[in-house]
Amino acid sequence: MKKILGKVSLLVCVLCLISFPGAWGVQKLTTKTSSSQSPTPGLTSGVVSIPPASLSRTSSAVVHTRAPALLSAQEKAALINDVRAQSGKKRLEVPPAVNEVVLTPSQPSSGNSWLGCVKGTFYANPPHGRADLVRNDGGQYELGFAPLRRGSFYLVDCVVESYKQKVTSMASVSTSMEENAQWSVMGTQESILTQEDGHMCFSFRAGGSSAHFVIKPKANMGRLYRVELTRVP
Repeated sequence: MKKILGKVSLLVCVLCLISFPGAWGVQKLTTKTSSSQSPTPGLTSGVVSIPPASLSRTSSAVVHTRAPALLSAQEKAALINDVRAQSGKKRLEVPPAVNEVVLTPSQPSSGNSWLGCVKGTFYANPPHGRADLVRNDGGQYELGFAPLRRGSFYLVDCVVESYKQKVTSMASVSTSMEENAQWSVMGTQESILTQEDGHMCFSFRAGGSSAHFVIKPKANMGRLYRVELTRVP
């Protein structure tokens, strides 16, 4: 991948969270969920847009046979510095990865953090697996992060793919990858973010010890490989 260039716009939101996984100051989900991996009835996390707008993009002619590449150290450092700059902090030459949490379909929990897939399917094949869902069937991913440091900023990097279906005949449906597709990210409000080169990124400021998000593709089908949470120093 090429190095990230330019600034990433950031709107700072302060969350009003309480401890996880107990009682939450909730906003009811618009989509009813029944996943056993989602222990709470609502969302408590403000979503802050931080799309990696200058990530290199994969050509539509390329057929993906494996998960999108992870962010390079330089690309991740650039995103961290964008968050720092727009929250009034100075740039760091080598931003450290602090309090990192990695969730995958093969390992959907880490401490009290977890990944859930509602009305979808986990494929736990190594090394990371994947989680597939169909949006029109009510599918969605849920993310729970805990413990968090109150007042700290966090970067969330979701490695994803989106697909669209086209009916070509009465008995045939074709599926094609949709690049730069949009995703709905829901916390205390809904944000629409764009994936680029297999990554959908956002940030938030923790107002408590936990955070809970629901994400789902605007395209008909979604695939998730990995979620990485990094505290911005």
